[in-house]
Amino acid sequence: MSRLSSVAVLSLVVALMVPALAAAQQPPTKTLHVVISTEVQAPMVIPGMPAVPMQIPGMGGGGVQHTISARALYDQTPVEPVFLTVPTDLQLADNRLPLHVPKSTTAGGQGDQGGQGGDGTPQTVEFVNKLYWHPDQAEGPITESLKVQTGGRGRAGRGGPAMPDLSRLVDEMMGKEATGDEGKLPPTVKGLGDYVCNTGGTATLDGFLPEIKVTAPDMGKLKLQEPTTVTWEPVPGARGYLLIATGMQVEGGGQKMTSTSWFSTLVQPPLRIRGGYQQETTIADDLNNGILLPGDTTRCVIPGGIFTDINMLTLRVQAIGNDFYSHAGGVTVFGTIRSEWRGMAMIMDMGGDNE
Repeated sequence: MSRLSSVAVLSLVVALMVPALAAAQQPPTKTLHVVISTEVQAPMVIPGMPAVPMQIPGMGGGGVQHTISARALYDQTPVEPVFLTVPTDLQLADNRLPLHVPKSTTAGGQGDQGGQGGDGTPQTVEFVNKLYWHPDQAEGPITESLKVQTGGRGRAGRGGPAMPDLSRLVDEMMGKEATGDEGKLPPTVKGLGDYVCNTGGTATLDGFLPEIKVTAPDMGKLKLQEPTTVTWEPVPGARGYLLIATGMQVEGGGQKMTSTSWFSTLVQPPLRIRGGYQQETTIADDLNNGILLPGDTTRCVIPGGIFTDINMLTLRVQAIGNDFYSHAGGVTVFGTIRSEWRGMAMIMDMGGDNE
């Protein structure tokens, strides 16, 4: 064999060995969470404005969108490439969703940390959260209040208390996960099949739910002092529903922020669903325990008088698909299927009557 041939063979061997060595050094997946969702963001409504409701970038009017996201957790820092193999009809390059490990944020906590008043003094901001639940007849509220002093600089002696450098802690937490998402999927996507992480873990999902078609209310004609009836068309494949309405009020130039939330649950909403439904045991348990509305529900009433003196109202109607759970091979896998409609309205009349 010639010297040139020997070099070529050696190069080929090395090329084949490098991926194998990387795979051998790659830590196995500890937890994998795959989410596929169908989202409808209605145009943002400002009552009293003429013609078509305004469409603000990032705040509504984008039509139906299918998204996929994944998050893989590890005991050690994973080594890229990390990716999720997805069904072919998602039409992603090489049928893969790349997952990326966050880059280091360690930079030493330099610069400003938070805001100050016009005279350079720290300010106190009060956050108030009011929590209601139950259709027809509201229960609650549970009120929580927190005051936070903002202002100061990244270094002591520059107009406020020194803020701690949390970058190392962030690196420690975020460096042991890989995440990725994609929102530009075909409108006819089915998404039925296996979602497999190359470091371990498989979620077998039933596919995307159809969009939620909300038929009421008209977000431009809300009368929040009166009960608000929300109606929607049935969503095939939905096992249950959750409605969340949130009103926000900002006072004193931002010195007080009050959030008022209502949930369609029959019992006090647990923390795990306050940002949207998250399964804890089984969907059947949550249906039996009044966390979710039954899958044949197409109507729910938000009690009147909850949202008074607010600047903005957000309404979310969420359909829950047939979620997936597995602990095969020592990897905990969660597969989440959602369809959500979201509407937002600015409230011009502080009394809540916007007709």
